[in-house]
Amino acid sequence: MKIAVVGLGGTGSAALRFLACSGHNAIGYERFHIGHEHGSSHGESRIIRYTYPDVLFTQMMSDAYELWFELEKEAEEQLLVQCGGLYFGDNNDPNILATEHALIETNLPYERLNAEQVKEKHPAFHLYPNETALYQKDSGFLRATRCVEANIRLAKKYGAIVHENTKVSEIYTKNGKTFIQSSLGEEEYDRVIVTAGPWMSSLFKSLNLPLVPTRQQVVYLNINDHDEYFKANGTFPVWIDTTDNLYGFPSDGQIIGIKLAFHHRGEVIYDLDAERAPVDENYIQEIRCYAKKRFSNLGSNVTYGQTCVYTNTSNGDFIIDRATNQPNVFLVSGCSGHGFKFTVLLGKIISMMATDDNGYKRNLDRFKINELCKAIFIQNSLISTWTIIYSIRIILPYSPKYSFAFMIFQCTVTILNGSAMLMMLFYEDFGLCLLLVLSLFLSKSIFIAGPTLCPKTCSFLEWLLISMGCSGFFLSINLHWWSHFEDVINRPIYTLDYVVVCECLLLFGMIVSILQIIPWSKAITTTTQFYISLITIFSSVFLPQAYFFLNENPFIWLFNYILNKAHRVYLLLFWLIISLFSLLIVNLHLKFTKNLNIKHEKTIIRKYFHFLAIIVYTSGILFDTNLLIMCSVAFIVLLLLLECMKIRNIAPLGNLIRNAWNMYEDEKDTGSMMVSHLFLIIGLSYPVWLADDNRRLAQLSGIISVGVGDSIASIVGSKLGTHKWPGTKRTLEGSLAGLFAQFIFIASMWYFGT
Repeated sequence: MKIAVVGLGGTGSAALRFLACSGHNAIGYERFHIGHEHGSSHGESRIIRYTYPDVLFTQMMSDAYELWFELEKEAEEQLLVQCGGLYFGDNNDPNILATEHALIETNLPYERLNAEQVKEKHPAFHLYPNETALYQKDSGFLRATRCVEANIRLAKKYGAIVHENTKVSEIYTKNGKTFIQSSLGEEEYDRVIVTAGPWMSSLFKSLNLPLVPTRQQVVYLNINDHDEYFKANGTFPVWIDTTDNLYGFPSDGQIIGIKLAFHHRGEVIYDLDAERAPVDENYIQEIRCYAKKRFSNLGSNVTYGQTCVYTNTSNGDFIIDRATNQPNVFLVSGCSGHGFKFTVLLGKIISMMATDDNGYKRNLDRFKINELCKAIFIQNSLISTWTIIYSIRIILPYSPKYSFAFMIFQCTVTILNGSAMLMMLFYEDFGLCLLLVLSLFLSKSIFIAGPTLCPKTCSFLEWLLISMGCSGFFLSINLHWWSHFEDVINRPIYTLDYVVVCECLLLFGMIVSILQIIPWSKAITTTTQFYISLITIFSSVFLPQAYFFLNENPFIWLFNYILNKAHRVYLLLFWLIISLFSLLIVNLHLKFTKNLNIKHEKTIIRKYFHFLAIIVYTSGILFDTNLLIMCSVAFIVLLLLLECMKIRNIAPLGNLIRNAWNMYEDEKDTGSMMVSHLFLIIGLSYPVWLADDNRRLAQLSGIISVGVGDSIASIVGSKLGTHKWPGTKRTLEGSLAGLFAQFIFIASMWYFGT
């Protein structure tokens, strides 16, 4: 067959070699020269390892190792340096535990080392007492550029044609025939394999491939002393730090110094043709700080710096599939910064798929394009369909005239729900399907029962958000729980310790709150009921569940977590001091208005706490988002419990809380519950929970809108506002002031480089 390969990096060059070796008429297209530095397949070293927290990846690496050894033998040069590998992090890091599980499942040898053992065996490393390392002797690094060049050299030897510096502008199918339009003209092919990395999205715009290209940076630091500590002879293995998300290599014999880099995503690349900036000075400084605490024998001089591109999918899985609208076009992409070690295998797999060879033994369904979007589609379809039907029932008054039409609509919604559920059963795990159904029933129950049990507390949309949030929370914590039992959930689900601690804490708060609604025996007072439920749920739900996930006492874990990094102690002290200072300011304000016989304005009092929240959340986002997330969840649980004490008049704090809360309530707090303070914290927290540290503006969006904009708008509107928006109490002056304040806040963040 006449088969084209577009993109001759790691995967494309391997595919071209396999096709040519099998006797096919193989033609390769490369936008730049072979071994160029614009993509992801260049440089002196790429880590190769078995150590993955995913059994399938570990199994696939067994296949990849064999193919790398074959390539070395065929090319008659060393391309793989096996110097061993350290995979280290916190003792209870889920990635460490899952990786160890995967190594055991695949019967691969490894050693589990503590900090002292690592120091003895690899003297350049400094691990902390609470850290563990997995050592795997087969790990090492691949000489990336030379691997690509070897593949191309052998492909040409077997008869392949390579077009370098040739841009492919379009790949299309017409009348069952597939064509490539390039700078050389139009050419027809039987099959086309595309491994174009970050350029995939522009070639297949109609597929909306879930790929995000990011700019990544690597730095080489000089060795101050003890050069022998950093040799690639097993003394200094390749390494990955799962806590700080860095990785590094021994001295590779080609570039002076030691290579280190952060693995987390860099800035998104919007223009792939633009000239790429050199390594950032701030990035270099972060690398120096890390090296100082881990490798005392390294210097601070940068001997070399380089950038490359990650082509990321949302979950780190690859794309290995046919193009959905072109059956003779095959795609491989989304290596997400960890794929070079797989490229020889991916090239083999995609060449087999293109030639109708189904001989690869492993199930790769999860790498299909549709799989990446399926879970989102199913969940959205299930949630949105019932939301529509209940929205219509609540908003529109019931009329017998439209009862038949409404019944037809209900049937349609039920069919849609059933179809989505069948898709879940067909494609996914039964356990996952069951959990999704239960979470949706919970969401429906809260949405229906909430307005009845707590009238005038929340609006329709607020109840909708609360019910969907509870549904998502229920699904999340159950996934983390049941994924430990493979008979229930087939795919392991891993997360960080602080996340499951937050989930356990929130579950505790929600159960205690719900128990206050349920009537107990009349012989038991409400105060006794509250404290019994508080102690019982804490000891029977929170403690055992947190211990199960952490494998240690949660209080000891929390103590170690805070003391592990000094800035966390300082941050907590800072938050405590400004909180006490805010309470002092409020008390002085109240005394001042009382002495002057001035009626204090609740809007002003509330905004003191808005500004306190702005300071807390801004400092938390800038210095430690994980700590901020835990504290925000703990504070939400505390507010829930205080609200229960207020409503049930729990001694000795019930009346005190009611009197304190009355000073801050507004027009939204007319129901049995006061929710404005809860919505404030949730509004500030939600962006922090969702966005990662690479998206600072997204994390700050709650502060900008709810904290800064709303606070300034309320103060200016209540003091200076005269022109009201139609049908509302809000003023034009307040809205403009809020908009201007948000702009100033964003400009300040930008000016100070945050």
